[in-house]
Amino acid sequence: MNVKIFICLFLEILLLVYAVNAQPKDEALNDDLKRKVTEQVERIKTISEIFEWPSGICTWPSGEIPDPYPIFELEKIGMVSIPYLIPYLSDASPTQTKQTIKRKTMNYNFKIHTSIVTVNEYIACIISRIADHEFYLSRGKDDEGNDDDNGDSLRDSLDDPNKIREFQTQIADWYKKNKHRSLGERKLDDLDDVFHYNRLAAYSWLGQSKRKEYRLPLENKIKKLLKGEVNSSKDSEMVECARALSQIGDPKSTAVVRKVTDHLSYWIYMQYRPSEEGRSAGGSSDIPELFGAYKALAKLGQKKEALIRLKELERKYLKEMEQHTQNKFTENLKEAEKW
Repeated sequence: MNVKIFICLFLEILLLVYAVNAQPKDEALNDDLKRKVTEQVERIKTISEIFEWPSGICTWPSGEIPDPYPIFELEKIGMVSIPYLIPYLSDASPTQTKQTIKRKTMNYNFKIHTSIVTVNEYIACIISRIADHEFYLSRGKDDEGNDDDNGDSLRDSLDDPNKIREFQTQIADWYKKNKHRSLGERKLDDLDDVFHYNRLAAYSWLGQSKRKEYRLPLENKIKKLLKGEVNSSKDSEMVECARALSQIGDPKSTAVVRKVTDHLSYWIYMQYRPSEEGRSAGGSSDIPELFGAYKALAKLGQKKEALIRLKELERKYLKEMEQHTQNKFTENLKEAEKW
């Protein structure tokens, strides 16, 4: 027999033997993982706690924690548990946990509503915590180009079987795409996520990482936000990007962050320029964004420039502001001296 043919046949036999032997092992591992997940979900049903909304069941519990705490045990299992958790989003059976919700009434009193937490409410939180991602069904954009008010969040849609099925499909697709990716890679993806919560969480995480390879994606995001129509949501996002860049601390970001301060300064001018020229709507809510952008510029080594420009805005427009806005501007300017 030709030596090459013999070697090929031998290798094929080895691969076949490996595949036959590996299959039962993989099945055993999957069965073991499924059993562990099922055990912890069953234990969730027995937890007796009281949570207060909005912090709710997704936060660190107070008081005595069962040992081992099932939510933490599932988090330890990690991403591989998600496929086994997805079916439980259909399980609306009650647990022993109660959640209290305070709602303000018409006469400004508070009405307290208590409800029983269901299994799928717990599972929704656990999946979101493991994925470090909020799942969201977009229903189209509003007049300002946002869709956050039109869509459905996983944690708010667990009483509708059709939406649950949509979420199960979405989570399964997300898992298939991301199961082998790092958290950093997933956060880069979230820079353009449809849900603003995921975008804001991505800016924060990338900034706190202080890794310079995230500088360009954040700078490009600011450039993208500066294009097209302007709205308060986009302003808030570009300030968060600027803050993240200041945490990374690369002086190369100065020019892009300066564009954010220019943009927000322009809108202060538009709000408080001579009334005969026409003014845009605005108020004290814009002041923290303005100072947030200038603080980012200061953190990149341009404190002197930031203070000069803020004092120039004070000189030109402070008297045109309402008293409450004046107070807010003055307070922030005093704090800016300490940057």
